[in-house]
Amino acid sequence: MSSSNGHFLHPSSAASTASQDHHDHYQLHMEELDHDHDHMAHSPGWSRGSGLGGGIVRKVSSGLDQAFEFRGASPVWSPPVMAHPEATFFAFSPIQTERQRRQGIDRIRSMASGDLGMVSTPLTTVLEGEEAKRQELVGRQTGVEAPEGRPVTAVEAAFSITNTVIGAGILSLPYAFAVSGFISAPICLVLTFVYFYTATLIGKAMELAQPIAKLHKIPKMAQDWPFLGMAAFGDMGQRLVSIFLSGELYAILVSYLVVVGSNLVVLFPSISKSEAIIGATALVFFLMLVPHWLLAYVSLIANLSTIICVLAFIYTGLYLPHTAPSSDWVFVAPLGLPIMIGIVNFCFVAHSVFPTIYQSMGKPSQYKWSALASFIVALVTYAGTGAFGYLVFGAACQEQFTQNLGVDLEGRPIPGLAYLPMISTLCMCIKLEGSFPMFAAPLIIALENVMGLSPDMPAFDASSPKYIASPTLLSPSPRIVSPALRRMASMQQRDVKGRGIYRFLLRVGFLAVTGIVSLVFQSSAAGIQGLTGSLFSPCTCVIFPALFFWRIAHQQGVKLPWWQQAFLALLLLFGFSCQIFGTTFCVLSMLGVVKGAAF
Repeated sequence: MSSSNGHFLHPSSAASTASQDHHDHYQLHMEELDHDHDHMAHSPGWSRGSGLGGGIVRKVSSGLDQAFEFRGASPVWSPPVMAHPEATFFAFSPIQTERQRRQGIDRIRSMASGDLGMVSTPLTTVLEGEEAKRQELVGRQTGVEAPEGRPVTAVEAAFSITNTVIGAGILSLPYAFAVSGFISAPICLVLTFVYFYTATLIGKAMELAQPIAKLHKIPKMAQDWPFLGMAAFGDMGQRLVSIFLSGELYAILVSYLVVVGSNLVVLFPSISKSEAIIGATALVFFLMLVPHWLLAYVSLIANLSTIICVLAFIYTGLYLPHTAPSSDWVFVAPLGLPIMIGIVNFCFVAHSVFPTIYQSMGKPSQYKWSALASFIVALVTYAGTGAFGYLVFGAACQEQFTQNLGVDLEGRPIPGLAYLPMISTLCMCIKLEGSFPMFAAPLIIALENVMGLSPDMPAFDASSPKYIASPTLLSPSPRIVSPALRRMASMQQRDVKGRGIYRFLLRVGFLAVTGIVSLVFQSSAAGIQGLTGSLFSPCTCVIFPALFFWRIAHQQGVKLPWWQQAFLALLLLFGFSCQIFGTTFCVLSMLGVVKGAAF
């Protein structure tokens, strides 16, 4: 529940809980809402919370005042589109699928338009159904699907975390070792511990935020990164999370196209990398038309591709005519350290799904043990692959180790191993191409909502002076749409076919721009990963977990020991340092201003 200015009510406010008992079953009657507005305006029990943020559950974008429009001398109630917690936090989450988002919007629309009387379905029944759908979504996105009616166990959660942590970033680990030296191994150990600790901070922050979630009746499925941002810093926190998650998603899309283009050249030597990237972009467009249930089978093959690639890399190293000379080995190459740290950060971009995995567990107290097992496996896999590649290939390590498969240090094919590049490269292309629609969907959905092209946008009267839109990933808080967008959306709602054409053109334009950006950075596959790891990953992997946990703990009156506060401060210093210096160095290296690490 929020006050009329859109801010959280402090949990100590008894009036806020009592005044919202009639909403337990979504009884959204117009007279009751009118009465609530008067009650909030005059009741002394309603006050802004002490820094708890605002707007997580709000009836209208800027308070109930905007729900009134004056016609003549008398105020007239104009029913708004209700910003349900599900719409605010989960329906536009980066891991939400378009189909489930539309189902959620349909439920919101049924409550917000037409009949504003009682909704017959009890809240408990609704949440039970949403819990099953949420676990189904977690299974599709992380590779583990809990049996129907049963929460995820600690073992299943460990498998899910491992599946998300170990991804395409492993392809650049040997190159990261080659540009920075053997010091990469202890750095990997330190960074793995840091990211494991911040993963546990996410679980602790979710636990500390439960009183806030219960007070405002936010279901588990809606408690994700934007929820933590809102709980810690209000609208500003939610917007900050949304911006960085969006940027991280887009950078991942660009890196995927660049990596796929590099691998397609191995499969088809007669084409150039530019042609390969264009072909990969065209293939992605058709994959975005494939139903999500069919992409789940592609994900199953994608999960096996990483194992196949690593085994093929080791097999090639064992059959090299001669390994790298010891003169190629160095302990530390200072100019390569920022790139190495950025690539390792890119490997750990899975923190964005940890809140959902935490909420899916039957025993959240076991979350840290699941995370510990997963990060140990990730450390062995990442450090082992990087060290093995550096020892065997030395300075011949390529940006993607798939380019080292089946060839010697001079790039000549090894007899009997010509099939390895074909198999592993095909598997990696399937993995990345199959993952592209999942990462692109929330960005396209957000753009559709911002431009008024979403098929889920409720109908409205074009003559109305204001229209309250649904929140989106790019615009997380409900807002008032500009007159130009209202006219565009009104025209498109009268012409559904025409709106479909605009949505089609939006997708084509989005992929075209992404393809052009990928062409610009086609020779910087490791650079894109390093830039993503330096600019965006420190936020989701270090800064947000430490900052949000510290803030929410302070709000809930939890006293942290001095040593823990000091360590949190060091984490924030480390995160901001990686973000500032790492991003600057990666950009200068990609532009050729700084020498010593060629991209």
